Amino acid sequence: MTTNTNIHPELLTQFMSLVEQLSLLTDRSNFLRQRCSGLGRMECQTLRLLEDFRCSKPELRERIRRQELTEHEVELYVPRTLRSEYEHGELTEAQLEELPRDLSMKALAGMIGVACSRMTRIGDTLADERSARGGRGKGMIHRAPSPDDRRVILIRITEKGSEKVREQEARSREFTTLLLSRIPADQHRKALDGLEHYRAALEAILPLVDPDANERDRDCQE
Repeated sequence: MTTNTNIHPELLTQFMSLVEQLSLLTDRSNFLRQRCSGLGRMECQTLRLLEDFRCSKPELRERIRRQELTEHEVELYVPRTLRSEYEHGELTEAQLEELPRDLSMKALAGMIGVACSRMTRIGDTLADERSARGGRGKGMIHRAPSPDDRRVILIRITEKGSEKVREQEARSREFTTLLLSRIPADQHRKALDGLEHYRAALEAILPLVDPDANERDRDCQE
């Protein structure tokens, strides 16, 4: 990992301090919002990802029809047993209606940044069926073995889970509106642009500084 040595030391120190303060305040605000939902941070993230995926299915299905998926998306959404048909444009309408495949345990674990064993425990909390430990979850997700590989567990959100996401969305909108009311209106765009640059940079460097990524991958069946 290389770093830019042209950054002024005083600016670097100020930025480090601000990032730390933002992290603490973000953790605190997330805790306050999630306390009302009765779920932890990772459970909320899991539901949000699954709901986003549910809403994107029609568009993804059309991209599959037009063979526009990236190589990574093919691995996520098209079962191995249908990849040859996808590559040659030979998927039937019945097969297309079954796609995209639901997200796997490994895919969700990678999106959140946890091991599959941790993802399994999150699933036990949210599931609509009894877990291996005998307890019943909150009925917000459904887990089932993949039809083409029963070692792979596919996950989809239930209507109860979607309703929880809508509740969280309303709470987040109220929180964000209150937050923006404390920033001058003529600075809203500048604040948004700054946050977008920060998000993009963070997303780019995380794979470079996460030494446990490969270990988490080995924890997954697929």
